[in-house]
Amino acid sequence: MTKPPLPAGHLQTLRQDLGDRDALAIADELGRLAPAERARIFRLLTKQKALAVFRLLDTAHQEQLVIGLRDEQVLREGRVGLLLGTMLGALSVAPVWLFTDRSLALIIALTLVTVCTLASLVGSLMPLLARQLGVDPAVVSAPFVTTIVDATGLLVYFLIARIVLGI
Repeated sequence: MTKPPLPAGHLQTLRQDLGDRDALAIADELGRLAPAERARIFRLLTKQKALAVFRLLDTAHQEQLVIGLRDEQVLREGRVGLLLGTMLGALSVAPVWLFTDRSLALIIALTLVTVCTLASLVGSLMPLLARQLGVDPAVVSAPFVTTIVDATGLLVYFLIARIVLGI
């Protein structure tokens, strides 16, 4: 008795259905999905099942899956940074405006949004870049991310100030 195609419904139902299937059936089903959808479904697997399924995928599907997982991770990190920056920027507007002026409040808020988004993107891309270069990501990530974000944060601040103030 064969199971119907993967359900598009509730997340818990999908996880349970994936848990009930054998690795070969999941690998076969993943092979028919678009790369982005393949990555989303693959994330729902347990570690043991994910490893078994990954081994059963052909090389092209393995590469597409790794790319899809990486792209999804970078986008997710970018969204988190944007959300964090927006919240910090919004929280900074009132006090800065109250004690200084509107222009400085706008500059600081926009800088926070930009730098937080940039920091999360750099932080998620740096380990990937380090791996590509054959360097241990744990050793390179923290100092590089800090240096890049600090240096670019200063540049972003001055660029935004220049635009807002019309200098």
